[in-house]
Amino acid sequence: MKNIAMIGTQIIHTYPYLAYFNGFDPERVQKNAKAWMAKMLEGKPNDPKSGAVRITHVWTGEDDEAKRLAESCAIENIADSPDAFVDDVDGVMVMDEEIDQRAGLIRPFIEAGKAVFVDKTLSLDPSVTEELLSLSKDTGAQIAAYSQLRFGPGFEELKGMARGGVALASFRLNLDILPMYSIHLISAVHGIFGTGIQTLRKLDCPNGVEVRATYGDGTRVVMQLGPDAPAGWNICYFAKDGCALAAPGENADMFEASARAIEKMLVEGEPPVSTEEISEASKLVNFIVGAEVGEERMIG
Repeated sequence: MKNIAMIGTQIIHTYPYLAYFNGFDPERVQKNAKAWMAKMLEGKPNDPKSGAVRITHVWTGEDDEAKRLAESCAIENIADSPDAFVDDVDGVMVMDEEIDQRAGLIRPFIEAGKAVFVDKTLSLDPSVTEELLSLSKDTGAQIAAYSQLRFGPGFEELKGMARGGVALASFRLNLDILPMYSIHLISAVHGIFGTGIQTLRKLDCPNGVEVRATYGDGTRVVMQLGPDAPAGWNICYFAKDGCALAAPGENADMFEASARAIEKMLVEGEPPVSTEEISEASKLVNFIVGAEVGEERMIG
């Protein structure tokens, strides 16, 4: 059995992963979890789905939240600090809402050669991302960072279509949370089209952000993010062999697919995403958040 920890100063996306690895107490989840996570688990079997990995340690910036997670999902150890148990676990899940906290939280685990999953992106600063990826290569630590939207169940049709077309991708969000949540759309784009973006250009977009990403094979993806985008996330691809809209699927299915991928990384040493994807995602978030309208940047 592989033992892992879940940590974060402002911890997010907890119960869907905890339910997969540890199972859950339905009554305590209804009492303790945020409404959207409680709703996701409502009526679901409460036994663990993994027989190979268990979350044994939890640390959060708020002690009461750690206690709620522990009692809801049978976590054995509430830690006093985020790195006091490095030697006791095989890996860590960093689920921190605060992007600036993530690099510091994962560093002790990477230095110890432990497997690391970071919810969303490693850093807004691509140079920090590259430094962490280089460190993981030196120590042999397996590392993954992405949004669960990478595992959208409706991607297969688009993945099988001819390259060289144009995709329109959108995600509704308020711009004050753009740094934290633009990775959702980026991971969805990576889940369909993969890595290999060569150039980025920021377009004019009233009350939002639009970026055109161009792959080396000519495939173009226009990403729109803002409060005026259609609800949720949407990706429509126009290619010479047709047009298709990716079915969004259920959040629960995407979290479960992500949990299976993390489990495989722990057990078989095979990360679900490449370091190239993690690096490219960090560069994309950085551009979406910080570039000026009209700016063009080579990233490939």
